[in-house]
Amino acid sequence: MVTISENPPISQGIIQKSLSSVLLREITEPFLKLLGTSCAIYEKDGNYALELFNSKWCGTLNRASRSLCATESDEDAIQSGKWLCHESCWSDCSKISIDERRTVDIECYGKIRIKCVPIFLGEEVIGSITAGYGHPPSDPAEIEKLASLYHLSPATLTKVAQESGFHSGEFSLFLETYLTTIAHLIGTLVHQAQIKSDLETKSNLAQHYMDLAGDITVVLNTEGNIEFLNQTGAELLGYEQEELLGKNWFSMCIPSPMKQEIRDLHKEIFRGNYNDFLIHENSVLTKSGELRTILWKNDHIEDIKGNTIACVSMGIDVTDKKRMESQIQLEKQKLELFIETVPFGVIFVNKVGEITYSNKYAEKALNLTKDKITQRIYQDHKRRMERLDGNPLTKDEQTFLKVKTTLQPVHNVRHAIRDPTGNRILLSINASPVFDDHHNFNGILASIEDITEKVLTEQEFLKMRNIESLGLLAGGIAHDFNNILTTLIGSLSLAEMDLANHEYEDIPSYIHDSHKAAQRASKLTKQLLTFSKGGAPVLQTASIVDILEDTVKFSLRGSKSQFSLSISSIPDLHDVDIDENQISQVFQNLIINADQAMLDGGIISIKVQNSTPQDCQSFLIPVQDYLKITVSDQGVGIPKENLSKIFDPYYTTKTTGSGLGLAICYSIIKRHNGYIFVESQINKGTIFYILLPKSSKKTN
Repeated sequence: MVTISENPPISQGIIQKSLSSVLLREITEPFLKLLGTSCAIYEKDGNYALELFNSKWCGTLNRASRSLCATESDEDAIQSGKWLCHESCWSDCSKISIDERRTVDIECYGKIRIKCVPIFLGEEVIGSITAGYGHPPSDPAEIEKLASLYHLSPATLTKVAQESGFHSGEFSLFLETYLTTIAHLIGTLVHQAQIKSDLETKSNLAQHYMDLAGDITVVLNTEGNIEFLNQTGAELLGYEQEELLGKNWFSMCIPSPMKQEIRDLHKEIFRGNYNDFLIHENSVLTKSGELRTILWKNDHIEDIKGNTIACVSMGIDVTDKKRMESQIQLEKQKLELFIETVPFGVIFVNKVGEITYSNKYAEKALNLTKDKITQRIYQDHKRRMERLDGNPLTKDEQTFLKVKTTLQPVHNVRHAIRDPTGNRILLSINASPVFDDHHNFNGILASIEDITEKVLTEQEFLKMRNIESLGLLAGGIAHDFNNILTTLIGSLSLAEMDLANHEYEDIPSYIHDSHKAAQRASKLTKQLLTFSKGGAPVLQTASIVDILEDTVKFSLRGSKSQFSLSISSIPDLHDVDIDENQISQVFQNLIINADQAMLDGGIISIKVQNSTPQDCQSFLIPVQDYLKITVSDQGVGIPKENLSKIFDPYYTTKTTGSGLGLAICYSIIKRHNGYIFVESQINKGTIFYILLPKSSKKTN
């Protein structure tokens, strides 16, 4: 009776992975029955592939020495060194046979012989097979020693030795031959198992790759029948694989209008014209009747005689891509049509400054054909870009370089260029940066408008306004000086008459009236100096809050109106560089105008705060830090048609007043490099905005 060891160490080696224990028993069992002995097949790492006992002697001693290890773990038992039978079979015999690649024959702890033969897989040793032979000892002294070593009674060992049937030592040569034959058989079977496993693995990998390679893989025979279809392809077509295998590809999956064309292509591949049809695109018909567009890569399979026996086609479903491309093309056409019809020029400048696109209006605006435009670069010195005043543009002022540097859009940048004929063209440019998918700068898209006529019209209008304003100013000055001179001449004439008549009583009053007239002339002269270079401010860094409070209180003394002064609570309210007397005059004029606009009194609101970037954008002024002062009233307001004239000298809508107040305000703020703006609504009030540049200094 052949038995298997109850708890052999678990093997992770190649023999057990390749061959089942049942097969190993079938190989070794006839041999064990023939010799009446025991056998062990070891993996290269020392683990058992199989352990069989057909001898009571070996079985008894193996169990006895295993129990001496006092552990349930085979690994721990091996490490203890007390598993004597394992030490003999593995450490003293099989390990040496494996390491030295030779047959080993030793006497074991149990006083019988053990022969071991290595198992080869090609040139590599993958394990060994061992077997015992010879007779157990019969000498009582030897039995006594073994009984003590294995912790068994001498009587038990004597009985087991008598019942164990081993062949004599003369059988050694036959045993070695038989072990060598079995070792060779095991090595051969392992090799075959590996070949089979490798083929299965490659087959599975091939199937896996077919399922992964593209969206559909199909193999057709010479008749066009489907020999193979991957899972992904079957799902794409809406079928189970079994529904299509063996069926005709052209009948099942090619739409009727294309059947003949694809059949002809298939025939050409089988005729050997592979290169002509390596890449091909056509529609396939799904089970639901939907058409899908597939981009195919075709190849062929040959037999050993070089005849084509199958066509292999791997395809990618490009249906959605085609639809998207078609949609993108349609949208592109719409965009191009729109760009070509807009009433302004559009150009695209790539990241190195080359003009790669322009529309028709750009041709008109630049007086160049499209091919001439796209042959240029933005910084081309031949374009002769310049400011509107005729001075050359600096690099910081060039639209492309400014957008490329800041990566921010620019609006209404005005340039002048010369066309090929030398004519000067004035342009207004808006430009925005364009980025690629990784948000890297890729160029600018710019709109250009020819504003030559517009600017000339504006300049002509400004000339007319200046002439009108100059006439108004001249008329006002003439009127004021005529009144002054009338008073002065009249007083001097009266004084001269009294002197001639020796009447001296009224002469002092005539001199006093002349003196007052001269003072009025002097005051008028000082006001007029505000509009000339002589009125330049003497600047000092100051906080404007104290000036505002004093000026407002003084200007509203005895008035029905009240004022509300709101000052931003932020700790870093900007200081400004101002001429305190001139700025005080500005606020005095604004407060008096506001008070006079509210006949029954009201509230004059004054706010002081730092400007924001939105303020600069709203007022279209250079972006920098300003102190913003807002003065608003609840008065009668100013008609819309008069707003553009209120800063003109001698223009006034009041029955009294010279019309110089707001003109002086405008001039003073301008000389402080600031800005003044006005908003007004009839019967709702007027708002003045003053923006003064932040000082680079700080007051104590």
